[in-house]
Amino acid sequence: MTTEAQTLVLDVPGGRRVATVLEWEHGQGGRAHCLARLLLHPAPTPPVAVLSELADNPDRFGLTGDMGGAATAFLALMRPYASLDPRSPVWIAHHGPFSSVDDDGGGETFTRVGIAHHRGALHDDLSGHHLLTAAQVLAEIAPLHLHPVPEVLTELRCVRI
Repeated sequence: MTTEAQTLVLDVPGGRRVATVLEWEHGQGGRAHCLARLLLHPAPTPPVAVLSELADNPDRFGLTGDMGGAATAFLALMRPYASLDPRSPVWIAHHGPFSSVDDDGGGETFTRVGIAHHRGALHDDLSGHHLLTAAQVLAEIAPLHLHPVPEVLTELRCVRI
């Protein structure tokens, strides 16, 4: 569970970066949370939403088990910072050593998640999850200049219990 979370907003030439800890009611019936970052760039580049799984999020409420719910909560939380069409963001699920208390020393992974807008709600299923290759991470994620998750959490002054 998180407490005392805040939102970081950084306006940079030609864009905006927003970071916060996102909490939502998981589709499995409990509270879930993740680090949520929005990266806005000049048109026509679509916005990028990077949702990072955190180790203290209960396993049964994992991020990739409810990306549709997380995306819905994300869009609502980002409303004060950006006007987003629900179909416009590129959705990325992010995992790494910060995602598990049993860190096996593996690296970070980035998964592009297809979020469908259907009957006024956002949905996903595992068929729309595509693990990015090392080359795709270099081409698509590296240019985003994401700060390491632990650093962002420290900046947010999150108290993790």
